[in-house]
Amino acid sequence: MIKKEELEELFHLALSNGGDFAEVFQEEKTTNAYEMLNGVVENSAKKKIQGVSIRIYQGLGSVYAYTNHFDLLQLKDMVLTLCDSLEQKEDHDHSIKWNEIRYENKHPIHCDPNQCDREEKIKL
Repeated sequence: MIKKEELEELFHLALSNGGDFAEVFQEEKTTNAYEMLNGVVENSAKKKIQGVSIRIYQGLGSVYAYTNHFDLLQLKDMVLTLCDSLEQKEDHDHSIKWNEIRYENKHPIHCDPNQCDREEKIKL
């Protein structure tokens, strides 16, 4: 996961180099699939998806990039590469005000898929 301080650095970099608005999307997901026939597991697969995408807007246009690296230096380099495509503006203050919103989890996980054994997953 990208830390809050790292996000602040990425946003500041994007907005200080021509961006009017920037957004970061991060995904880390593990999927398990089981195929059963007559109550017998015939096949199983586990898949992990992870990545970070960054979009920077300027006026009505935007630039976008995606990577599956979470290293801050590589992410900063990606932001600077995106900013090379933007028209450079005079730098001004880009303070970030975080508004944290916590939502109630209406669908709690009964069994963490990364910690449950295969038999328990199949029962669910």
